[in-house]
Amino acid sequence: MYSQLNYEIQAENIIINHILKSKCDKVLLEIGNVDALFTEIEGFLQHSPIIHASHDFIRFPWMKEYDFISRGIFPFVLTILMNQFPHIWSPSTPDAFHSNWVRCARFIDVLENTFPSLDHLRKFRSSVTFKDFMSKWQFNVYFQLRFHALAMELESAVDCVHSPSATSDFKLDMTRILVKVINQCWDKEKIFIWELSGRFLKANALFISRYLKEIQREVSSNTHVTIKQLISSYADVKLSESLLRQFIVDKINSLVLSHITTSRVSFLAIGNSSESDSNEDEKFLSQFCWNETKETLESKLVEVVVSASLPSISSVTEVPRLFRRTNREVPCKPSEYVNGILQPIQTLYQSVRGGNQEELWKSIGPKIGQELLTRYKAQMDQVLTSVQRMEESLKRLKKVKGKNENDNNDTKTSMHLSDDDKIRRQIQLDFELLTEEIRTLTFI
Repeated sequence: MYSQLNYEIQAENIIINHILKSKCDKVLLEIGNVDALFTEIEGFLQHSPIIHASHDFIRFPWMKEYDFISRGIFPFVLTILMNQFPHIWSPSTPDAFHSNWVRCARFIDVLENTFPSLDHLRKFRSSVTFKDFMSKWQFNVYFQLRFHALAMELESAVDCVHSPSATSDFKLDMTRILVKVINQCWDKEKIFIWELSGRFLKANALFISRYLKEIQREVSSNTHVTIKQLISSYADVKLSESLLRQFIVDKINSLVLSHITTSRVSFLAIGNSSESDSNEDEKFLSQFCWNETKETLESKLVEVVVSASLPSISSVTEVPRLFRRTNREVPCKPSEYVNGILQPIQTLYQSVRGGNQEELWKSIGPKIGQELLTRYKAQMDQVLTSVQRMEESLKRLKKVKGKNENDNNDTKTSMHLSDDDKIRRQIQLDFELLTEEIRTLTFI
């Protein structure tokens, strides 16, 4: 009868005013909260014969003209929320805002699953009432409050880059906090809101970038950084990269899938990103300087080890003083300073192996070994050149004095080796040991 008179809206109002309103008034009087209100309405939708009949277009084709939810129930609910529960839209208390939104979103899902057709669903999503409801949620303010709290937690850890982790999962506490705040971003029970997916994704990018750049800054500016600290940083960067790459890829894939299967809100639109494609995760992850940070740490390790060996490398210049005019025996073993050259690289090798960072050693071991040999050869060549010049100078001096070229006023040593020959012999022994040990360690 109502359909024949085109009184569908009046019929919908009757359902609201004479059936649903009394139920809601009772709940609001006895319990008085949003969850109870929504629960009552959800029960009504589940059990109401009118709602069930509105789905049976075969038996009741005129029901297509009715829209009990978009024109009746939802405007009725929105009015109650505006009059009695306006605080649910306030983001001043983020925890409450999140809880309120999660409950409202669940209620919206129930409504949308109750629509008899896709046409009804589209009309609901494009309705003024629904848009008004969504506009009241201050998602931007909520996100800013959450981002600030998470960023401050990370900043507190960044102040002490090398502080050891409070758990055994990581070496640095800064890494633990980074992983923690990123996980918190996606905690559906406390923080995450699907409509802010793009913003939380960008927040992850900022957190990771801050973490990596702080490690690079600390490594570049701290002249007292230790090998242990560098290895710990490298291990954490590598581990966090592995964990967070997979974590973020999973989130992006999940969000893209949600974007395909639902049209309520596009995370890509909110995040101001381009349309998704099969390489969306790689595009996002490519902005992080994981490799750059690892290369910075590797370069610093090479620098620290080589610098620690330099004083011992320079000791080769003392070899001539040990043999010239001293009547020492012919050298038969390497000098002690060679152990001083090798000690830093051997310590690093043991530390890297102990930390199961074989990949790191494969990268920096040959570089350190080559640099040490290059530095030593440069010093050695200078010493040998100086020895040769001294030897030639002495020969010329003897000729000037008219003495026989084979005369030597220096005390002859065993095996008839001159002081200069002993010097060369000692440097040869030192170089052979140094080369052998470095090749054993670095496979160069």
